[in-house]
Amino acid sequence: VGLLCALAAAGGLLLLYRRRTAQWRVLAAVPHGAGLTLVFTDIQNSSHLWSLNPDAMWDALTQHNKLVRDLVYSYHGYEVKTIGDSFMLAFHNPQDALNFCYALQYQLMTLNYDPSLTSQPDCSVEMDGEMTIWRGLRVRIGVHTGEAELEFKNGYVDYFGSNVNVCARIESLAYGGQVLVSKDTAFHTSDHSCSLVGDYELKGVGAHTVYELPTVQGRSFPAPVKAWGLDTAAPACGPADTAPRTESIRSRFRVCLACGYSPLAHMPRTSPPVLKEIVISFVHVGCVQSSDAVSCR
Repeated sequence: VGLLCALAAAGGLLLLYRRRTAQWRVLAAVPHGAGLTLVFTDIQNSSHLWSLNPDAMWDALTQHNKLVRDLVYSYHGYEVKTIGDSFMLAFHNPQDALNFCYALQYQLMTLNYDPSLTSQPDCSVEMDGEMTIWRGLRVRIGVHTGEAELEFKNGYVDYFGSNVNVCARIESLAYGGQVLVSKDTAFHTSDHSCSLVGDYELKGVGAHTVYELPTVQGRSFPAPVKAWGLDTAAPACGPADTAPRTESIRSRFRVCLACGYSPLAHMPRTSPPVLKEIVISFVHVGCVQSSDAVSCR
């Protein structure tokens, strides 16, 4: 009996050692430290596109997700997590992150979109002479460089801390098709010349200087809404999607109820329940509220 107990204890210790070793290897391999650069992405007005043609949007989202993951691999990044059509990504340095953003904005225009989507303002084809400047999904991106807390759980690494919040707030300022970056990112790259956008008070994380990474030639954007998550009116040039997002999950649910959007009604009939749950989450996260109107992305 004593021998069996000793063997069981030794086996338990060996298993624990192997698990800890695996965790250490993963933590050592993922982006971390001073060069850590986080990227948040989000598709503009996606819930409206879902309501128009769920099957076409499902196909577009599948292509979008594959493109994002292929480019993350190409630029040595790490997919932290997804919430519906939004990605949280991590890169070892600002250069790789900005290269990813630059490539993504161009390659999104090469995907095979259904005409029912490209006939909509949020996916329409726009030319500047013979050069295509808009085609397909408009993806807003926020980028920030700085250290973050790492946590290993369920075989994956997640990031926490104020720098994660800064990146999320910067992404929320961007318009679809635009890449906004923090000063910490803009000043640590040589291949891309970022242009100053301005100083913004980001809710919960203080004042930050925001820059824009120029991507597709010919694109231009108005100034971002200055107060993230506050009841600030949207710029006159944009639809309701340009309004600042509400912050709490509870308020997002209220917005959805206010606009009457039912995500399950717009899902393909063949979608399994788990996918319907994912889309519900993504719809609620994408809700926006302005001082004049309530709508969902």
